[in-house]
Amino acid sequence: MKQIALLILVGLIVSQSHFAQATQADDTTITIDGQTAGVTPFIAQLTLTASDTTVLKSIQFTITPKTGSVTRPLSATYSMDFLIERGYLVPPSNQIFLPVYGLYHSYANDVALTYFFLDGSSKGDSTTVATGSFTDPECSYESPTVLQARTSDTTLSYDYMMVRGACGDFSPVVLDTDSALRWSKLSNWALRGRLWHHWKLFRAVEPSFTSIRRMARV
Repeated sequence: MKQIALLILVGLIVSQSHFAQATQADDTTITIDGQTAGVTPFIAQLTLTASDTTVLKSIQFTITPKTGSVTRPLSATYSMDFLIERGYLVPPSNQIFLPVYGLYHSYANDVALTYFFLDGSSKGDSTTVATGSFTDPECSYESPTVLQARTSDTTLSYDYMMVRGACGDFSPVVLDTDSALRWSKLSNWALRGRLWHHWKLFRAVEPSFTSIRRMARV
């Protein structure tokens, strides 16, 4: 009997220790249920389901650069307040719609997700986002004239740049320093003023400026 009682006591201690050490990341299940193509090949929307959204602090996505790329990964973090404000999460629903932008077109993009919780814990997941093709015969963004190619030992303080102009129906665009297209204007945007400031792209919408998206976090 003493041995049985000792085994039961040990089992209770181990069980209590597990619950004492469990984090919100451990206790929360988040699944990637699907994805929807965006209005351009450079953006898509992931559909997530969380067992409890109230313990989430933020969600980060990171797009793995192509093989041979010398750019740092394009990454952005959404706070839960932002997702709720924009209607990507409508409590008490546990479904989250997560925009992922800066994707390579015509490519199977490896996208890593990191979930951050209020208790400081985190965990990750990943998925593949296959994108359609992008064709721009007017501006030749896909076949630039390279004056000096970037190499793996070239150190730059930036990896992305906006190219402004009235060229074609999709300008301005965002290129990375490998010269790959990572974002384009919607074709129905009027050609008004555009501004790239503090990793945000703005366009003129009278009578004020409206923030469109933060394109990168380096």
